[in-house]
Amino acid sequence: MIKILTSNNSTIMRELGSPAFGRVGVDHVVVSSGPEAVERIRVDQPAVAILDVEMPDSTGYDICRRIKSDPQCGDTRVVLHVDGAVTSAVIAQLSDCRCDEVLVTPLLGEALFHKIAQLLGLPRRLRRRMAVELLAELSAEADRWAGRVVDLNQDGARLELDRRIPKGQVVSLRVLPHDKSDSVSVLAQVVWDTESGSDGRWTCGVQFLEPDLAMRTALMDLSLWEVVEEPDGRQLVILQGDFREHTDFARLGARLSGVVEFDLAWVRYLNSTGVRHWVNFLRTLDAVDEYRFVRASVAFVTQASMVPEVLGHGQVDSFLVPYACEDCDLEEDRLLQTTALTSTGWPPTIPDFACPRCKGDLVFDDLPQRYFAFLEQDPRF
Repeated sequence: MIKILTSNNSTIMRELGSPAFGRVGVDHVVVSSGPEAVERIRVDQPAVAILDVEMPDSTGYDICRRIKSDPQCGDTRVVLHVDGAVTSAVIAQLSDCRCDEVLVTPLLGEALFHKIAQLLGLPRRLRRRMAVELLAELSAEADRWAGRVVDLNQDGARLELDRRIPKGQVVSLRVLPHDKSDSVSVLAQVVWDTESGSDGRWTCGVQFLEPDLAMRTALMDLSLWEVVEEPDGRQLVILQGDFREHTDFARLGARLSGVVEFDLAWVRYLNSTGVRHWVNFLRTLDAVDEYRFVRASVAFVTQASMVPEVLGHGQVDSFLVPYACEDCDLEEDRLLQTTALTSTGWPPTIPDFACPRCKGDLVFDDLPQRYFAFLEQDPRF
């Protein structure tokens, strides 16, 4: 349960009632004025305060300055909400008041949740279930089983096998792609099983037995994508890991149609061959009417700025930006909405923030002309 204080804003209150916030639980405090916000923060110590820049008796900038200078307000993070265009003058005021984050409406998707999750280190999904195309080879003493991985996360997997494994059996599980270019072996225990159908195949769930960080990372590196069918008809595609020589998007492309949203926050690295595979993948999406990119990672944005074809005919709605604090050497990515930058000129101007570690200046850590080059082909600029 997280405590969030907000201005009396219907848009923000509606977003706080979304399923994403429902998963983590929210204790919501509403205030109607700037002085009331400061007083309630002193008393309630919320994790986050979301304040409109325009308030009845003051501005969100002024209230943010008061909160940041008041030791009784503790470590409450301040998010300022801007309704409409973000001009260079607004950027200057956002930087001067030392807010922790900025939110611009209209909101796209779960933009508010993603910003709060990133700010507080919350899980963006309670448990990521990846739709993967992996083989499974299991062994226990003299016994051997073969099958495929149906679902995979860092704690366990669901497997479809050629025959039954007794519940409670400890096995050595080897997970590998179809081309067998790489593999990960881990000790696991069968926790449930069921017969899949009349063909004699069985489905079982296994729990990994104390995998270390390197093992968890290796397992997730083998799984690349997840497709979520959203209630509004969109297909949300969550991509993660590295785009390299062996990355294969063919099975993903076959599943996509209509309107597609690519969530790229977990894309870590793209080499030149991986970029070529991705560009070719976008060219094959004949059944897709429209696609766009959200929460594009720094690695993805960097490649898109060098190779425009990385975006195909899609647009980036939000993306991560590298920030750094020179005083304490903190490096942190911040999520920015593309529409928030369209009125700031070229190259776009972005705000500085307060460093969450030392309260110094958290500033953009790249060259604007180079990092934002991917936006030059965007018709919104």
